[in-house]
Amino acid sequence: MPTDRRQDVSKVSIRRTLQGMLATALLAPALMLSGAQPASASVGSTIMGIAEQNLGNGPCDTNSAGGSGYYGSCGEAWCADFAKWVWAQAGVDVGGLTAAAGSFGQYSGGLTSTPHVGDAVVFNYNGAGYADHVALVKSINSDGTITTVGGNQSGAVTYGTITAAGYYNSQRVSGYVSPIGGVDRDPSMAAGMSPIVGVGDINKTGVADFVARGTDGHL
Repeated sequence: MPTDRRQDVSKVSIRRTLQGMLATALLAPALMLSGAQPASASVGSTIMGIAEQNLGNGPCDTNSAGGSGYYGSCGEAWCADFAKWVWAQAGVDVGGLTAAAGSFGQYSGGLTSTPHVGDAVVFNYNGAGYADHVALVKSINSDGTITTVGGNQSGAVTYGTITAAGYYNSQRVSGYVSPIGGVDRDPSMAAGMSPIVGVGDINKTGVADFVARGTDGHL
């Protein structure tokens, strides 16, 4: 009897393990299909790389993809245009985002208190779709400050510093929101591909294309 009881317990454990594995297997595709997975840290680095290529640019200058400005930046307050454009160039899902900084406050379930590189940081958000400013997180620093890159800061794309108390100039941080999706520029993700040899809007879709050389020598 003791031997039989141990065998029964073992069978129950195996069955429960298999049921758990099946549930996990069914849940994972559902999560992926929901589009609610935040971008990886490497996508955050890609976002910052694109943002920094545009430092010093004004609203109508040639951007790093070879176009003019950032969506409607030539004729309107353009901090949100710039943040959305950078995310789009990195392959992020920008559905629902507009030229209004407050649209970032309603993106992907709303704002959180935890920043990551590549996140959007929203200032003076009223909770109902309006905000005074939005920028992108470059780094979270050991002294409690945060370095950002933002458009329409003194009329250009510039770095900014959020104090440890949570302010950029007189604007208060309301929260952060992570991008959904995005392109990992790290060539190690693509087997048989050399490092990236070019970036640009090759097929004129408004989104950056990343060019690498295959092991056969072809681009």
